[in-house]
Parts: sequence; C-alpha cells; structure tokens
Amino acid sequence: MSAIYYKDGLYFSDIDTVEISGVARRIGAMTAEQRVNAGYEVVDIDTRPDLDDVAIITEVKDGARISYTVTPRPLEQVKEMSKAKVAEYRYGIETGGLTVAGVAIPTDDRTKVLLNGAYSRAIAGDPSAVRKFKTPSGFLDATNEQIIAMAEAIADHVQACFNAEAAHCAAIDAMEDDVDDPIAARKAIIGYDYTTGWPS
Repeated sequence: MSAIYYKDGLYFSDIDTVEISGVARRIGAMTAEQRVNAGYEVVDIDTRPDLDDVAIITEVKDGARISYTVTPRPLEQVKEMSKAKVAEYRYGIETGGLTVAGVAIPTDDRTKVLLNGAYSRAIAGDPSAVRKFKTPSGFLDATNEQIIAMAEAIADHVQACFNAEAAHCAAIDAMEDDVDDPIAARKAIIGYDYTTGWPS
C-alpha cells in the first residue's frame, strides 16, 4: 500500500507531483528527508474495521492522522439483512429439485407452473391416462395418478421450505441487542446459522 502524505490541509499520494524550489517532483521519488524539509508528513492511518455488515464505518481525517469511527447499524436493519440471507437460502432449497418415487423432479418456478396446470387437468381426468413429463434424465410417461403425486409432493416441499424460513426468521427476530457490546449482538445476528431444519 502506498503512503499518504499531509501538508497544509491537503492529502497526497506517492504518485502526486508537486513543485519543490521550482522543480516538479513526484512525492514518491523524494527521499524522506526531502519530504520532511518540504513540509510533507506521512499520514498515520488506522486499520479500517471490517464491520460493514454490522456497522457504519466513517473515515475521520485529522491532519496527519486518519482514523475510523464505528457506529452500530440499527438492530432491525441487521435483522432484515440476516433474514434476506435466509430467504435466498430458502429459494435455493425450494427450487433445487426433489425425488418422487425414485424420479428426480425439477422444482424451479417454471416447472411448478407447468405441473400445477397438469395437476388441474389430472384430477379431472382418467387416473390411468398418460402424459409426457420431462425430467432431468429425460421424458417420463406419467399417469394422471403420478402427476397428482408429483404435484402434491412439490407443494409439500415448497410449504416445508417456507415453514423453515418462517421459523428461522422468528428466531432472528427474537435475538436481542446488547447495550454493553452492540457490535457483538449484531455479529451474532449476521452469523446466525440458518442451514438447519430444511426439507431434504
């Protein structure tokens, strides 16, 4: 990381060019003594806290010193961020497919719509009628009875996914603040383990 220099209320980098005694000089090419004699101070920069998920980090410039203030994000904002991660995870499980009677069935949104339409026709038709249904391994000759079973299995799968998401969101909502260590409280919320309790 290149150094930062301070002089007369302004900040400079190694690649900046300044005029010294009528000669243009790149600050990084000057010796330390030359920079000091010209009035350029090396800026003391604190390490920026890696807390963006849980806090608002503000840079504070004070002459030849740059530091950072850490302000905890509102608790509800952090909870919403954590619940958004749960929703994303739920969608992955929901649309990741499942196996019904030994057959791998997609559960992406388009397949769910198509299968729902086939289900509506199947429940009104002959249970032994056969329909072509495409799976990841190829076409399946599915009877209306199988179509109904697949549609109901997917519906149960989707509902189980939303039930799990709701349970995790309730657990996150129940997490409390800690006035003595608000950053730790927010880290716990962001770090909440939402990977358990999902349908397989």
